[in-house]
Amino acid sequence: CKFACQITMRKPDNYQAYTRKRAQLLLIVTLVFMGLGSVSELYLLGHYEDNWQLLPLVLIGVSLAVFTLIQWKASTILVVVFKGLMLASVFSGLLGSWFHLRANMDFEAELHPTSSGGTFLWKSLGGALPTLAPGSMIVFGLIGFLYSLLIIKQSK
Repeated sequence: CKFACQITMRKPDNYQAYTRKRAQLLLIVTLVFMGLGSVSELYLLGHYEDNWQLLPLVLIGVSLAVFTLIQWKASTILVVVFKGLMLASVFSGLLGSWFHLRANMDFEAELHPTSSGGTFLWKSLGGALPTLAPGSMIVFGLIGFLYSLLIIKQSK
């Protein structure tokens, strides 16, 4: 039993590398799923009426293209570009939340001109446009940025 227990309880010699590879694979699957799912949803919702609405579609598309290039042949410049795109995705999520909230506030102000304070804000947050939906761009950006940090650590 002593020998069998040692075999089953023993960590592989390269346990950190093994764990890093598994985390990397999980981030890859999550990033691709999140990107393709978000683009599909935005397209189906008709989220392309003006230039600001195109921003998340373009950012995700370019990010996934650069991500694919990194998988094919990673280079420092591609990783730097990818990190920049991920930070831009986070910023676009914050900006999108503000645009959605502002549109809802304008609508609520027309619908209920006497409303103010917490009630007004609460109704605006739950308005016609989903105020927190652009948060998916923030998550997309953070997952991609984490992946880029993992790639840099792996190459050292």
